[in-house]
Amino acid sequence: DSPSSTSSSTSSSIPSYWEQLGKPQTIMAPMVAQSDLAFRTLCRRYGTELCYTQMIHSSNFCKSVTFQNNHLDVYRDDGSEG
Repeated sequence: DSPSSTSSSTSSSIPSYWEQLGKPQTIMAPMVAQSDLAFRTLCRRYGTELCYTQMIHSSNFCKSVTFQNNHLDVYRDDGSEG
């Protein structure tokens, strides 16, 4: 089954965000300090269709380039498409 539809005022010709993502059935939610690249890659290998990056504390991210380099691990080769 699909997630519930959006408001009835939304035009049916506009695809929902879920449809734009390719209608994934298995989704891994973001978790603080638990959804790093290695974990997302493992989840993708075992069938997860959509993985989110780990949650990042915005104040730390804005203040420190070192924090950014150590915690923002987004790569095209993580098993995702596109």
